[in-house]
Amino acid sequence: MPELAIIGQSPAVVSLIRNLRERGAGWDITLFSTEGILPYDRTRLVSLIGRKAREADLLCEAAGFYEKNGVRVVLDKEIARVNPSRRRIFFSDKTQVGFDALVLADAPQVRFAERKGVRKPGVFHLARLSTVKALVKHLVQADTVVIEAAGWGGIEAALAVRELGRKVMVVILPQFPVGEEGKVSLDVLSALLSRREIRMVSEGPLQDIIGEGEVRAVRFASDKVMAAEIVILEEVLPDLRFLSEGGLVVNERIVVASDMRTSAADVFAIDTVCELQEPRFFGHYAFDAERVSGQGEVVAWALSGETRAFSFPPENDRKTFERIFGRDLVEEVERELTPPPEMCMAPTTPGDDNGTQTS
Repeated sequence: MPELAIIGQSPAVVSLIRNLRERGAGWDITLFSTEGILPYDRTRLVSLIGRKAREADLLCEAAGFYEKNGVRVVLDKEIARVNPSRRRIFFSDKTQVGFDALVLADAPQVRFAERKGVRKPGVFHLARLSTVKALVKHLVQADTVVIEAAGWGGIEAALAVRELGRKVMVVILPQFPVGEEGKVSLDVLSALLSRREIRMVSEGPLQDIIGEGEVRAVRFASDKVMAAEIVILEEVLPDLRFLSEGGLVVNERIVVASDMRTSAADVFAIDTVCELQEPRFFGHYAFDAERVSGQGEVVAWALSGETRAFSFPPENDRKTFERIFGRDLVEEVERELTPPPEMCMAPTTPGDDNGTQTS
């Protein structure tokens, strides 16, 4: 049977495996984890901050699912590089394996956008289990946390850290889903955070992180400096240097067509390591299991000899907003911030009913 290699622990991997087996496609499947853990829902990592969930609660499926579906799971091999054109995966222990088809669902590492201080101890992201576990330990000795939020994960992290009694400041990045028609009001978000004693900072994005060896302060675009012991940067990118050979088309992520195919034959990319050629770019942080499952299904169709296009599920930021803060509280704050109808009426000049001045 042909060999299918899957790299990563995205929830889309589970959908891929399930759909392949349902179609009876004849593939020997090997799953290589880049984190030493089975596929899990990364958007739930913030629940570990307040110990509201255990590591096992994040798993999409237990180990029995992979055994039942004939999937060989490899949790203890560190991937050094991948050559798609030669169809080889190379490991840090000098071993290598071949494949007939490859699905890239994760990179071995992620990286921050380049700026001063991002490599200091005390700077964290929300994209890897090991990093969030290290953040939880670091919070014990911290007083002030600055969070740069690119999406809802940053807001949920802010609430979780605040519940631990830490002082929290949040910087909203431009791509955060607020301000447009049908999106969430930034004023309402600020008011809701304020009720939790979380300050929304309007000094612009972080310019650099200050401190000798460890985080001591942050400098904003406005040049204002604020003290902090921990910085959480929600927006990260996959570190794709392990794909330096093989001729894939890569921007910040791996470019794919609508059926998730890359520029290399029989190589697919899904979830946060990919971006569509058309019509849109996949978002800035991990989507939950439900929202990425369609990508795995599309790849399963392709590996079964049929072509389907991935249709990105519609976003519902309002629903997410209400889930995080509670619908009643959101509506209460919206009413408080909405001016009375009489204040919204355009002024009229003395005259007739149409506001026309009479002579």
